[in-house]
Amino acid sequence: MKTIFVTIGKLLLLTILMQIIWSVGLGIGSQLFPFELSTSGVDAGQLFLRMTVVCLIHTSLLYTLIHFAVWKGWKLASLLALEIFVIQFALSAVEALFFGGYLKMPANLAWSMIFTGIILSLVWSPLAVLISGNWKQIDSSKHLKTATGNMFWMNIALLSVVVYPFLYQLAGYFIAWRVPEVRALYDGLEAQPTFIAQLGSFVFSELHLLQIIRGLVWIAIAIPVMLAMKSSMWMKALMVGLLFALLMNAQHLLPNALMVPEVRLAHFIETASSNFVWGFVIVWLLSKSGFTRSSDIGEEGKLAAA
Repeated sequence: MKTIFVTIGKLLLLTILMQIIWSVGLGIGSQLFPFELSTSGVDAGQLFLRMTVVCLIHTSLLYTLIHFAVWKGWKLASLLALEIFVIQFALSAVEALFFGGYLKMPANLAWSMIFTGIILSLVWSPLAVLISGNWKQIDSSKHLKTATGNMFWMNIALLSVVVYPFLYQLAGYFIAWRVPEVRALYDGLEAQPTFIAQLGSFVFSELHLLQIIRGLVWIAIAIPVMLAMKSSMWMKALMVGLLFALLMNAQHLLPNALMVPEVRLAHFIETASSNFVWGFVIVWLLSKSGFTRSSDIGEEGKLAAA
């Protein structure tokens, strides 16, 4: 019982620290990269409450990753920083810049997001490892060796060129684009009458190239999580799926001046569902392609070679 209360206490402390560091990063970032954005429709009290909820969701996910990780110290802190910065900030900022004309988003807002991500990831991550009691270094050299089967690189290409762009379009077409407010926001984007026609126009677009690159980045940040966790393949797939789904998309719960609530909800359902499936598929397919980790924890430390 005492252990449970201690864990809850650490979780709440890390949640508070995340909210403070995030807010400070936002404040400094907005000064370094000034932008004009109307906040007349955003209630400060509601924003604070929802940001607390988002920080609790993020902290719970990352604390779970810490719990299942065999990595310690700076190595674990680096993993947390990587996941926070890339998933929560960098990938979102890149796509926001791509659709900036429709969102009417100032370019400096994206750079402010990037700066905030750097501050939050670099400051909060080592604090999380320290407070959780995982700073003590251990000899992890046995966990560093990896092996890739013949199908590994072929599956990387399949995932990034086909699977991720397909999931992206599938969720966008059948979830987000069904909402009138979303269509109104992206007025000027031409939607095809059928999903097959939509795929046909998407394949030869700049957006497809962007999603291929994003797909490769997603895979690159999934692999360290797979290597760090002392768990079964299914638990790793669940962890990666939840990180991809919520670490990026829980922020849609926050009120903002760029999207009305209907658009934020549609994008949350769209991207959280597709990202969860995407993260799960990455772990499953790479495990089936012969991706393994040599470890002193036996078969439990492997990703089921083909």
